[in-house]
Amino acid sequence: MPRLPAYAGGSPESPILSILPFAFLAGCPADAGAGLGGDSAGSTEDTASDPQDTGVDDPAVEGGPWCYTFRASGDAGGTGESQVEQLEIDMSTGVGTTWMTYGGAGVTTSFSTSGVAWNGHTFVVGYYDGNGWRWMELAPSTGLATDYGGVETPWVAWSGGDYIVQYHAYPDASRYSDLADIVADSPSGSINIRGATRFTVADGKLYGMWHSTAEMLLFDAVTGNPMGSIPLEGYNTWVWGISVFDDWMFAIDDGRQYGFERIGWFDRGTGELIADVPVPGNVPGRRYSGLHCTTTPLAGE
Repeated sequence: MPRLPAYAGGSPESPILSILPFAFLAGCPADAGAGLGGDSAGSTEDTASDPQDTGVDDPAVEGGPWCYTFRASGDAGGTGESQVEQLEIDMSTGVGTTWMTYGGAGVTTSFSTSGVAWNGHTFVVGYYDGNGWRWMELAPSTGLATDYGGVETPWVAWSGGDYIVQYHAYPDASRYSDLADIVADSPSGSINIRGATRFTVADGKLYGMWHSTAEMLLFDAVTGNPMGSIPLEGYNTWVWGISVFDDWMFAIDDGRQYGFERIGWFDRGTGELIADVPVPGNVPGRRYSGLHCTTTPLAGE
């Protein structure tokens, strides 16, 4: 079957996803957002039901990979405060499940981030709360969100050994050994990553994108030396999070191109589009942002 153009006639209710070399319907009903708001890891309340068989036998595609993204869960009892909701999406089906709802930080009902750093235990997040940018740590083991106060516009990634943070003097990014050093603004070094304001690290390379772009930039994660770029098929819009692992790259937009958010799934070597997956459960004014994708569900890491 020839591959259909991404979103040819699609919508958040009936998206057409393109997966090389197959095309399939994601099976997300009009009320795909219903059921969001679970409060524990491993919730089985899906935002879409009875996904159609993709016809793809490749185990790397059937049943995963899984992507995680974040938003404010809404006003808690009219207090003007909210929680942070983490959505898990099975990229092979488009099914979304609320994986965790974090409380305890008293975040506002506005939550936007383009940088989340998963260190194997917690997410370190630089986010905008409607008034300014702040640091937050999200702990899946406890379901707690800890706020660390205001900063300049922060983008952050975990390199496997330290944090790379960009907020002082673009295009320079600072390196920090741990969250305490980030909060104290005590860097151990810096690298220049011109052209990248959203980034992640994989296999010794820093993958970065401008805030609105059609390509992925590559840098040496230690020296910052440029290593070229990869054009992304079918993606030329705003970027609110990227993730790279194995043979794949992922980027989440903010809905400006199609009127609803989607995650683009690309070949890591060529930038060829593997699939366009709408983010289920979109609510106006409460978009998802930030991105972390894995081969296996997060609970299995």
